[in-house]
Amino acid sequence: MKNKERNQKKTKKGFIIGGMCLFVVIALSVGGYFIYQELEFKKPIKEEWGEIYYQELKKQKEDKREDDKNKKNTKISFYEIEEKKDPVMVRTYEKEKKNYVDVYYMNDEKLVNRLSFLQPSEVEYLYKIEDKSYHYYIKMTDDAGEHYTTISDSIENMKDKKDQKEGFSYTTYDFKDGEEESVTDINGNSISISKFDKQFIKVEDKNKSIEYNLEDSDKKIKEVVTSSIANYQTQEEILDKVVKKVEKQLQEVLQKIEEMNKAQEEVEKKKEEELQKQKEEEAKKGLNLDGVTVKYGTYTGIDGAMGQTLVINSNQTATLSGANFGNGKTSENYTFKIEKHDFAQDISSSHVKTAIVFYNNGSVAFAVYPYNNLLSDGGISAYQYQGD
Repeated sequence: MKNKERNQKKTKKGFIIGGMCLFVVIALSVGGYFIYQELEFKKPIKEEWGEIYYQELKKQKEDKREDDKNKKNTKISFYEIEEKKDPVMVRTYEKEKKNYVDVYYMNDEKLVNRLSFLQPSEVEYLYKIEDKSYHYYIKMTDDAGEHYTTISDSIENMKDKKDQKEGFSYTTYDFKDGEEESVTDINGNSISISKFDKQFIKVEDKNKSIEYNLEDSDKKIKEVVTSSIANYQTQEEILDKVVKKVEKQLQEVLQKIEEMNKAQEEVEKKKEEELQKQKEEEAKKGLNLDGVTVKYGTYTGIDGAMGQTLVINSNQTATLSGANFGNGKTSENYTFKIEKHDFAQDISSSHVKTAIVFYNNGSVAFAVYPYNNLLSDGGISAYQYQGD
């Protein structure tokens, strides 16, 4: 019995010592983990630009800017921008149920600048059809519609003019809500495309925004920055995955534009044919002089042209007979044009009319214009229609 009790005591003592050892091991492991975490936290972020942006976010938290108080659902992400060696950091947030964008970028001295858009805004990655280019755009929305400008142009526009590139121009693409271009083909079918879709294709962007609180601890902010860096993709990496989809969408857009252009050409052609047909029909009826139709056919002279006969043909020729043209000729052939002619009797006055001007050997012989259902020469002679 005594040996049994001694063995039980030894066993119990062994359990206690083993438990204490396990506790010490766990404590050392936990402590080591937290020490490791602390040491890792104190290390700068591997990417220099990531560390700079992290320090900027810390500084903003310490500054406690008044305009940051009402911002909700704040997120950050990084984007590769043309002409920028380092990515830009975009912070999106919600304010009064509308989304806004802040763009952070570094200058050559690695100092961070912030570009805040006061209008409701968001970032979109777009393919511009006209020049076959990919850019990140800021989409701003107001009562007039939607306005797009590249982030790189927005940054450039904020610089002092002395620092801007020569010839720099700030371009904004503006679209009204529901604005589109449309044509109706010759069969009465409408073909349309939105103004935006005619210029841009939206590109699926895999860059994921990471949410953070403006009051988060430095450690939490650092974790958000490093996670955002892990999600960061260059434009080349993005395009490797989506370029085929963009090309397919581009072909669909170009096909729609070609279809609309063809329909418009057919409509214009039909209009021209109908107009030509109308002119031909009108021409069969006679000559149009400022809305007055002068019929082709035979006209007999009255008053000063008594005894004369004027024949006007549809092939722009005419014959005047019954007059003395000299050398025993009693008729003469002419060509004619519809043009302005001055019927004034002296050089001190003017009496310009749209008239039928008759030419003989390239020179003006005489002219007539419609007057009281007659053709008047502006003087004492006139001609009255008799028929075809």
